[in-house]
Amino acid sequence: MLINNLSNSENSSTKLHHRQETRLFIRRMKQAGQRVIIVTGCFDLLHKGHVQFLKRAKANGDILVVGIEDDMRVRAFKGPSRPVNSIIQRVEVMESLAFVDFVFVISGSPKTKPKRFYANLHRWLGADALAISEGDPDSHAKKEQIEAVGGELITCSFINNTSTTSILHHFLSRLNIHTQFIIRQIQ
Repeated sequence: MLINNLSNSENSSTKLHHRQETRLFIRRMKQAGQRVIIVTGCFDLLHKGHVQFLKRAKANGDILVVGIEDDMRVRAFKGPSRPVNSIIQRVEVMESLAFVDFVFVISGSPKTKPKRFYANLHRWLGADALAISEGDPDSHAKKEQIEAVGGELITCSFINNTSTTSILHHFLSRLNIHTQFIIRQIQ
């Protein structure tokens, strides 16, 4: 099975930061005169596209804050076979990137309307800018959300064919077993 579920009780030194700690961090950075850029996503199976996007986002400010969707939210968005890596694993990998300054977990009911959920998140956090990938289907809503709280939307160019889903499709298509059921689950 592709899923590797780890709990907070597993032997890991990774601390999962949530909204309150993130808000305090962002406030401290802004008080120190730093421009804070925030990005959000699942970041499952971190790949070249993620790394280039994050570097481009960081180039627009001083501090890069990354919000990672928790396991329940990823399953709701991507299907029952996702995420491949648990939230603890995804946070630990993200924290290992030298250009990422702070990582936090995005939690909450995936049933809450995304526009309202993220508008509240951005209002609460107060970052200077939100970076998204070029072609993001929700770019208009994200622009409204961040601008409503005095922030800026930054659009970073997209790298074609670099998504966790496309990587999983490619990997599974190379196996000599029947994969249609598995592929349907990861879409």
